[in-house]
Amino acid sequence: MSVHPSAYHALLWQIISNDMRRNNKIKDIYLFDWGDTLMVDTPGIAGKMCDWGHVERVKFAEETLKKISLKASVYVATDATESTPEDIEKAFKRVGLDKYIKGYFCKQNTGFTKPEPEFYQAIIDILIPVRNSIKFAEDIRSSTSGRAFWQNTFHAFLEVPTHEANKLISDLRFIKGLSW
Repeated sequence: MSVHPSAYHALLWQIISNDMRRNNKIKDIYLFDWGDTLMVDTPGIAGKMCDWGHVERVKFAEETLKKISLKASVYVATDATESTPEDIEKAFKRVGLDKYIKGYFCKQNTGFTKPEPEFYQAIIDILIPVRNSIKFAEDIRSSTSGRAFWQNTFHAFLEVPTHEANKLISDLRFIKGLSW
């Protein structure tokens, strides 16, 4: 039995959100598409949106982002292939929505496009440090009987800054039940 990609991503983000909230590590994360979700994607205009003569936001985009960004981190995840994250941010600045967005994900900074699973995996790798995902693999495997977990590739360990080391060790000991 396979898991439908959209159900897989919804489950994945629900587990991430619940795990991070439970550990008080990060706020909820919302990913929005760009064209015709937050900004109008005018048919027939080619090139990068930041270079268009006229750009506009979708009705109620600002009100929605303003409310959500008070309690959550908001990112844009788009399948735009020509634009860089900087280009996307320029377009958002032109309509005044950039102040609500923490970051932009596209082919240029993930190496993949939607709906490839690797696109979402790259976002997860960027947003969630390994130290904040203790037990995450166990939780998702047990919640899905092991069927909806992607293949991870180890890249490298990063040195923990000295000023964070003691707090990190204390947090890990607590999470693993070694102290309370």
